[in-house]
Amino acid sequence: MRLLYHSPSNTIGGAELSLLETIKFMKGKGHQIYMALPFSEKSDYINLIEPYCEEILFVKPMNFFVSSKNKVSFQKSFMRYVYSSYKSGWHIIPVIKIYLFIKKNKIQIVHTNTVFSIDAALAAKFTGLPHCLHIREITGTAKDSTLKLFFQGTLFFKYSMDKLCDIIICNSNYTLNSNRKYFPASKMQVLYNPIQPLNLFNKEKNSDFLVFGCVANVTANWKNHQLAIRLIKSIIDKNSEKSIICNIYGTIPSENDDYYQIIKSLIIELGLNDKIYFKGSCPQTLIYSQIDFLIHPTPFEPFGRVIIEAMANHILVIGINEGGANELITHKRTGILVSKQLLEEEILEITNTLNDDKKRIRIQHEAFLFSKSFHPEIILNQLEKLYLSLN
Repeated sequence: MRLLYHSPSNTIGGAELSLLETIKFMKGKGHQIYMALPFSEKSDYINLIEPYCEEILFVKPMNFFVSSKNKVSFQKSFMRYVYSSYKSGWHIIPVIKIYLFIKKNKIQIVHTNTVFSIDAALAAKFTGLPHCLHIREITGTAKDSTLKLFFQGTLFFKYSMDKLCDIIICNSNYTLNSNRKYFPASKMQVLYNPIQPLNLFNKEKNSDFLVFGCVANVTANWKNHQLAIRLIKSIIDKNSEKSIICNIYGTIPSENDDYYQIIKSLIIELGLNDKIYFKGSCPQTLIYSQIDFLIHPTPFEPFGRVIIEAMANHILVIGINEGGANELITHKRTGILVSKQLLEEEILEITNTLNDDKKRIRIQHEAFLFSKSFHPEIILNQLEKLYLSLN
């Protein structure tokens, strides 16, 4: 099959890494891969996907979302959409580019990687092709949503999504249940993100320290770094005899960024200047070869790719008892779950696990076995069957 994948982003994040695994697999199964994504001379992501693609179309689609905090009426939503459409050329330029690309390359299925844009969906509709929408976000106006789509919550929106999408894939049950009321439920199904285990032959862990890691871009305040920082403080206080540090991995914003300043101020307030280090964006192999434990503090995580990555590399995961983490971690079996309140008994549970090698190894092993169910061969065979059912 000739498959066109549309990614409105060319930066390296969880959605983009999952797409990379997908195109690698589909290429290996003999399918021809085409991509549509924004152009950037500095994009490492383009360099990663280019070897697997027959051709890449560089097109900047119109964003189809606003902040989830903007609770506006249908009238205001309509006016914002009209203005955004006007600024972007009324969808015309990106849709026409994708439409012509589809015709030229005789594409058979179009797959949009996130809900950030509908331009590829429109192009697929005009060419009469099957379109697959991949929802990797919590949308709407609920407290756990990270973005709101134009007209979301109206009958017009649900009707439009029904007409534009043949299959709607959600990357977790949490994602599906959070979005069910907005999209046509009959077309929605869960397919977890594929996770390829890393080959970590050269461990760089310092035996003199217990190293915790938090893998979350500092540019996204919904990642909730503050909880990870408070948790590290509690762990250090309960284990004063141990040398403990925490590395924060992910994109770092400009020095005057408000959220970045809030995080740094909390670190200073808790006296953790020499315990917490910002490492910036790093290769996955480097991250998981450096840390002993992963802290995933995000309460509204749709899936939590880093959780499965850590499990697959025998790293114990501490996650928050909400969202995607709650779906992936079984408490005291495949990891440890804590509440946002960081209760005393939860800190004691972590401390007991730190000091009980047998217990820690048992959890890590069970988590490793669980992570195998997310292997690309398992997940993406299911996706290929969905494609075949549409073609």
